[in-house]
Amino acid sequence: MNRIRQTFTYLLLLFVAGMPNAYSAPEGYFYVRSVFDGDTVLLNNGKKVRLLGINTPEINYKNGKAEPFAYQAKSRLEILVHRKPVRLEYD
Repeated sequence: MNRIRQTFTYLLLLFVAGMPNAYSAPEGYFYVRSVFDGDTVLLNNGKKVRLLGINTPEINYKNGKAEPFAYQAKSRLEILVHRKPVRLEYD
């Protein structure tokens, strides 16, 4: 589990721009308006973005039930990116 956490954190650090001011994004950056689950976010431009190479448990999986650790994954992603500037990298 620790190795998964390290990999997840490393990939998110590559994804997240460490900008100190959360209210003025440089050109080419977007703010994360909300976090849906551990691998999907909504940007301030209205686009829903799924993180590449990240697969976390789903919150609304079947019959509205969450998979194990889904809320923990969402909480961790919120800590890392919510209301922070990010730069998109495409594959």
